[in-house]
Amino acid sequence: MKLRIVTLALALLAMASVHLPAQTVTLLHDFTNNPDGANPFGGLALAGGTLYGTTVHGGTNSGGTVFAMNTDGSGYRILHLFTGPPDGSTPQAGLVLAGGTLYSAASGGTNDYGCLFSVDTSDGGYNEFYSFNVYSNGTFPEAQMVLDGGTLYGTAASDGYGNPGWGTVFSVQTSGNNYMALYNFTTPHGVPLTNDDGEQPGSGVILAGGTLYGAAYGGGTNGYGTIYSVPTNGGSLNVLHTFTNNPDGAYPQGGVTFAGGTLFGTTMSGGTNGKGTVFAVNSDGSGYLVLHSFLTNRIDGFNPEASLTLVGGTLFGTTRLGGTGGRGTVFSIQTNGSGYGVLYNFTNTPEGADPESQLLYSAGSLFGVTEAGGSSVWGTVFRLDLPMLAITSLNLAGTNLVINATNGIVGASYTVLTSSDLSVPPSLWLPVATNILSGGGGFTITVTNSVSAGVSQQFYILQTQ
Repeated sequence: MKLRIVTLALALLAMASVHLPAQTVTLLHDFTNNPDGANPFGGLALAGGTLYGTTVHGGTNSGGTVFAMNTDGSGYRILHLFTGPPDGSTPQAGLVLAGGTLYSAASGGTNDYGCLFSVDTSDGGYNEFYSFNVYSNGTFPEAQMVLDGGTLYGTAASDGYGNPGWGTVFSVQTSGNNYMALYNFTTPHGVPLTNDDGEQPGSGVILAGGTLYGAAYGGGTNGYGTIYSVPTNGGSLNVLHTFTNNPDGAYPQGGVTFAGGTLFGTTMSGGTNGKGTVFAVNSDGSGYLVLHSFLTNRIDGFNPEASLTLVGGTLFGTTRLGGTGGRGTVFSIQTNGSGYGVLYNFTNTPEGADPESQLLYSAGSLFGVTEAGGSSVWGTVFRLDLPMLAITSLNLAGTNLVINATNGIVGASYTVLTSSDLSVPPSLWLPVATNILSGGGGFTITVTNSVSAGVSQQFYILQTQ
């Protein structure tokens, strides 16, 4: 019998060990300030083969930009140039993409207290659909929002006349109608600033099952910030964790990431070494766990300021500083706290420095921006290609086919599909074996009874979900 093995769908896979192979970063765009923009701060959005992002400064008006570019770095173009009031300015928030429309927040606006805007991806049509004012519940939004149906949820980190405290969680329709303050944080006092609930919720919120989850940078009973939840219909805020600095961390600058009832995030400082932490906590506030406490050496990174990106059972993130190059890192760690490793060390030139935004994962690569560095010192857009899934050996054991592979992601699902006809679309192939990895790296899938005397050839695909 003739047996042919064809691997048609090979996907990326992440590191699950501290012994990581060297990774390279591809520079996709090197900002020059004028006319393309400068200092990208918010995370990227992706649709098809197009990346969308913002710069805080630069452009022909020096007020920042909304830009688009292909994932290979070609086709860079400006969708909107900010001019300041009554237009927005200095957009720090990441973009939310729905259909052909981008939604985000900026400073400036009609009343110069911040605004929410949309941009059409096809023609750059700009619409300021809500403008904060001195009487608003909250002012100066600076974090990425989350969209559910026609409603956006977000945070405004500063107070307004109608807000007795320091920051707001809000909802608003994409039309700009029905703005509602879901919760106003209370005024903190003392040194450090303390209160019951937190203050300056500058990292935005995520949505899970009718509940918003977020992080307040400061405040709480110890003055080092909190993790909180708020119902989408308003009501009482629930403090899930109050930071104490040591050993749990302090000042959560990035937001939280949700998976399977657990929130994952980072603190900018604190922890046992004072350089920040990676943490996990259950969505009811129980089971707080420090997954990693950043070190003070030049090998580990430190001062993480961005939300984490979850792929399978692996978390990917950035540190603004540290690493062997001293200008930040890309790191990975498993959700159980094992396998921390630095994937890349930034060196300033030419690939960039000081990454402060969340990474975007797509098709085996991580896309991100650096706030500074590059050949013109105005920041960069980069791509980091993760190790590709690789089949290391194929063996027959009686009538079974044994596939050994490497570079698997913990928690990811790998399935073997089969067909006797190579021309059949993969969507019609038959699944014959699945392995959900409990650990990253090398793994094995066995296809039982794959050898049949009545079949002259059979094709196989190793596929990841």
